[in-house]
Amino acid sequence: MIQASNERTLRGMELTGSTADALEKIVVGAVEVSSLVAEIATAAQEQAEAIEQVSIGLEQIDEVTQRNSGGAEECSEAASKMTAQAGNLAGLMSRFQV
Repeated sequence: MIQASNERTLRGMELTGSTADALEKIVVGAVEVSSLVAEIATAAQEQAEAIEQVSIGLEQIDEVTQRNSGGAEECSEAASKMTAQAGNLAGLMSRFQV
């Protein structure tokens, strides 16, 4: 009985050691996973900030484009008016002989 008890105790100690080793590996793995998750979170935050900067840049480009479009329309209207006035002037000048 004593020998059987000793054998069971030794087997229990082996199982305890194996369990402790497995738990240690699990803890190391959990720490590594936690570190990777933190890195992913940092990268995601950096990407979000970069996306925000790109969005701001696109809004600025849109504003400039709209201003340029308005300016182009004004130039087109002015050119049309000048063409009409040049035509009127040409008509008036045709009355005179040089």
